[in-house]
Amino acid sequence: MPIKTSEHTVEGDRYQFDFDMCRTWTQLDTRQDASYYGNWVCPQTLRLLSFTEGDVALQECDNQEEFIECLKNTLKWHLENGYNPSLDAHIDNQRELFIAMGLESFIPPLSNVEKQCKFVGADLTKTRKSLGW
Repeated sequence: MPIKTSEHTVEGDRYQFDFDMCRTWTQLDTRQDASYYGNWVCPQTLRLLSFTEGDVALQECDNQEEFIECLKNTLKWHLENGYNPSLDAHIDNQRELFIAMGLESFIPPLSNVEKQCKFVGADLTKTRKSLGW
């Protein structure tokens, strides 16, 4: 089955996605990121979302293979255009999911705080909130 793509227009900036709609998704960081531009991916729901100046495109994949192919195409496009993409995969078990998908080269290393939290088995989401991140 083909990947389902839906497009919408919304008011406001990308932060409505950062802090609400996509707060449990992985941000696909690029050099283009700004208040008017951002990308997020969710390996659990097999979805990719792009926000550009109020235009929103949501891609929904039927299986993990489609998701990996779609995400690799997105990463490739950003690489080819010099936007240095990376996956901010530090939410719960998303890091491990992306590594299992063969995308480890797009995941930045853990910070010292995150390493310590993983070592003691802490919930990083709660830790970030307590630190005001």
